[in-house]
Amino acid sequence: MKRIFFYSILFLFVINLTFATTYNFTNCNKSGRYGPSQADCDNEYSGTNLEGNVTVASGIQNWTVPKSGFYRITAYGAQGGDYYNHAAYGGKGARIRGDFYLNQGDVIKILVGQKGGDNPYNNRAGGGGGGTYIVTDTNDILIIAGGGGGTYGGSCSNVHGQNATRGNNGCGSGGVGGTNGAGGSIASTQLGGAGAGWNSNGQNAKFGVQGGFNFTNGGAGGFGDISNGQNGGFGGGGGAMGDAGGGGGYSGGGAGKTAAGGGGGSISNGDDSVLISGVNEGHGYVEISPFYGVNGDEDDVTTTGVTDLAIEIDGTPLNETGTLTGTQNLTFKDQGKTLVIVSHDFDSVGVDISSWTIAVDTGFVGIDDNNEVVGTKTIYVDKLDNVDSLCVKDAAGVTSADDISDACDQANEYNFTACIDSTHTDSGISCSDTGTRFVISGLQHSGAEQQGSNNVPEFGLIGYLLASLGSYFGIKFKKN
Repeated sequence: MKRIFFYSILFLFVINLTFATTYNFTNCNKSGRYGPSQADCDNEYSGTNLEGNVTVASGIQNWTVPKSGFYRITAYGAQGGDYYNHAAYGGKGARIRGDFYLNQGDVIKILVGQKGGDNPYNNRAGGGGGGTYIVTDTNDILIIAGGGGGTYGGSCSNVHGQNATRGNNGCGSGGVGGTNGAGGSIASTQLGGAGAGWNSNGQNAKFGVQGGFNFTNGGAGGFGDISNGQNGGFGGGGGAMGDAGGGGGYSGGGAGKTAAGGGGGSISNGDDSVLISGVNEGHGYVEISPFYGVNGDEDDVTTTGVTDLAIEIDGTPLNETGTLTGTQNLTFKDQGKTLVIVSHDFDSVGVDISSWTIAVDTGFVGIDDNNEVVGTKTIYVDKLDNVDSLCVKDAAGVTSADDISDACDQANEYNFTACIDSTHTDSGISCSDTGTRFVISGLQHSGAEQQGSNNVPEFGLIGYLLASLGSYFGIKFKKN
């Protein structure tokens, strides 16, 4: 799983997903070779969950991630321009999907591809469709969906936005599609511009007809509006005059030669990617849907003293987990023995267990959840022989056994001696004695201390857990 911090690779085990909300990004009713203005998008998103949350710079929409978690991003490239009063239709844009872990506060840049110009004149071609780009604030690619090539008439399978990284060749004896992120090219004497790729512009044609501009050069469609020509769509579509423009994308489509332009290439750097060629008609668009799951697996958790860590979600192994919505229990086990159960609200935020730490030693269990958990925790503490007192402290700042008083008489400390060989509840915290273990639940940021008379280390057991307020719980044994 590409973890978008945006520099490390992790793994996601979530399937059969449902989404509580979706953010829908459009072209904001803008057409042509340039993208929308701030006013365009303010009008478009008024009354939606994007109102006030999108800033526009040179047609590129900037959106700030509202919560950390997993997001499914689906991008649609724009269609190429039609030929002569729609006698033939431009190539359809690609549909590209991927899943990403995004962090709250990260800025995502979105260029929504626009349809290539339709040509109403006989013997004149349509402009290339713009690719749709979703990248990070530092221009790391998340997804690019290729735009369709413009058309000149007739049919050609190369015209659609592609499900591969390479741009298609222009139809007829047209130009060659780009590879490895390059813009497309034209054939000699062509009158249509090639589509832009990620790394370079599309090649220009004769008489001032332009290839599309790549993302870092602004993403404009190529100019073609001379002698009854048509412009390429925003997102790097090639301009067109007598020959069709190539589609923009990860790699640009080649310009057509008295035939359709090639479709642009596509890419997804997400997990569970799906790439489909030739799906979208009209302008491009983007759907971003949060699904707050678990990032990482057992191998990603930092452990000390753990032999064989296994993680379950409500009794199902992590790598077989289905939909994660509502409050569910993450159970951490070592060789089948439960250490900690974390009850977490997945509707609020995802969890990144690759940043968690679990430590186990003689009489010691600890888990640090990096201040992510929304919910409560239950700890399982091995019971020492001849224990005669138990103290629970539910307060921030409990980082060691020394933070729990011997007399159990300080603020937020609760005497749970009654739990020994029995059960006890106090202040929302419950304890039960199974005979071999104490099970203490309802913890937010707590600690517990046992006192007994056997020859055990003075602080034989300390368990700690970083809770949602950035504090710990601890348990210690102490001999009399």
